[in-house]
Amino acid sequence: MAKTTTDDSRICRCPNCGMTVLVPSDLIEENRIECLNCNREFRNPFKPKTSINPGCISKQNAGCIVIGLAILAILGFIIIPWLWDIGSSSSADSASVSSSYITKDTYAGISKSAMEDVDNFAIANDKAARNEYLDRGLVIILDAGTEVVVHKVGFSYSEVSVKGSTQKLWVPTEYVRY
Repeated sequence: MAKTTTDDSRICRCPNCGMTVLVPSDLIEENRIECLNCNREFRNPFKPKTSINPGCISKQNAGCIVIGLAILAILGFIIIPWLWDIGSSSSADSASVSSSYITKDTYAGISKSAMEDVDNFAIANDKAARNEYLDRGLVIILDAGTEVVVHKVGFSYSEVSVKGSTQKLWVPTEYVRY
């Protein structure tokens, strides 16, 4: 395909027209060569290929970028909830949370597991077990319109406290208006 002559010129074939092209030594470092027969340019087969292309990301650098993004994502999952807790740990009389309230009469558990149990009792239509939780104080009833301070928002349940109280309760997230 490409070969060297005795005077450091090199010979190759034009990929467009097939003509033999003599590449003088002063053009060896050029990226592209023009065929004198067809006047079309082609890649110089004698130009050494560089292993580092500044326009590309190497596999090693790509791996570092992926690891860096993963670390940022993990930190985001740690820092954002932490910041949420700081913002929501202000006093129960804070004006910034005064608009949160319960939208529908609902049960509120003193723990998330108590609230999950009450939901399971409702599914099983087990009123006796639900009433036992009410009697033992593991759940209470919150009336619609009750003002609450929201501490944590979850997919199924949110942690709240009744405005003016420090007792944290778990309620269905869908019944909290922010």
